[in-house]
Amino acid sequence: MKPAVPILHHMKVMLRRFGLLLVLAVLAGCGGSASTEQAAGAQQGDTATWEVNPASPPSEKARSIAVMVSRLGCAGGVTGKVLAPVVREEGQQVIVTYQVEALPREEGADYTCLGNAPVESSLLLAAELGTRSLLDGACLEGQAGSTGPCAAGASRWPAP
Repeated sequence: MKPAVPILHHMKVMLRRFGLLLVLAVLAGCGGSASTEQAAGAQQGDTATWEVNPASPPSEKARSIAVMVSRLGCAGGVTGKVLAPVVREEGQQVIVTYQVEALPREEGADYTCLGNAPVESSLLLAAELGTRSLLDGACLEGQAGSTGPCAAGASRWPAP
């Protein structure tokens, strides 16, 4: 019986170490910088455009801004679930890029182009808005730049 005790002790020590490593790995995956940008590997969706909710214009002290997000592509009138935006606060401008949950791309799955109902969302900033401009990142790069929602440019605030 005596030889089994050191083996059990050794196994307990190994399990504790493994458990500690597992906890550290999970915590490392949750960490990150104070940036509000999406981490690499974050959920990718379909392109969306956005505008400041005209019923709730932001003040200079705002850190939370009510926005209306719309799926860019055809979806039978439905925008769907809004994903966390990529927010880049750069000097006197804040570039915000939204995506929405991707639609199923099954063979024969066609969606009508009725225009998609906007979905209200809250845009959270790391600092007060102040006098900075808000820009729709989808209008600056990618396929949205040449579409109707971006026809007047990428500026979303102050109102164009």
